[in-house]
Amino acid sequence: MRQFVFKCANLIIIAVVLLSYQKYATARADLVAAHEAEEKKAQELEKEYARIVEEAEESLESSSGLKDGIWEATGQGFGGDITLQVSIQDHKITNVEILSAQGEDPEYLSMAENLLSEIVDAQTVDGLDTITGATFSSKGILAAAKQALEEAEP
Repeated sequence: MRQFVFKCANLIIIAVVLLSYQKYATARADLVAAHEAEEKKAQELEKEYARIVEEAEESLESSSGLKDGIWEATGQGFGGDITLQVSIQDHKITNVEILSAQGEDPEYLSMAENLLSEIVDAQTVDGLDTITGATFSSKGILAAAKQALEEAEP
């Protein structure tokens, strides 16, 4: 009889251990499933975020306000007309060059030519100042660049 009780006690202990392990295994499986579901959701959110960023970048590029091409315009300098050529590629100003400035004094014009790289760097003429000592030539360049950029707007 003692053996019977001892075997029953062992059987009860084994059953309790198995039931406890089953609860642990179920809880662990639930945690793993929840973790996998959260990872999947995080991956979906990352994909959605990347898609939104890409759309925003495309929207910014297309709404930059500048059409690709080569645009010419003329502004009034000190000695007459200054004609510029503004190149736009991928909706960005890539080059600004003087095509003609026949009436301008070469010394003043060469000082004002510093504005050409400033326009490319700033991607606008807004806020750019004239070059001291070459004010009228600078104003002609800025006016021509502004006119060309206005023509490049959609």
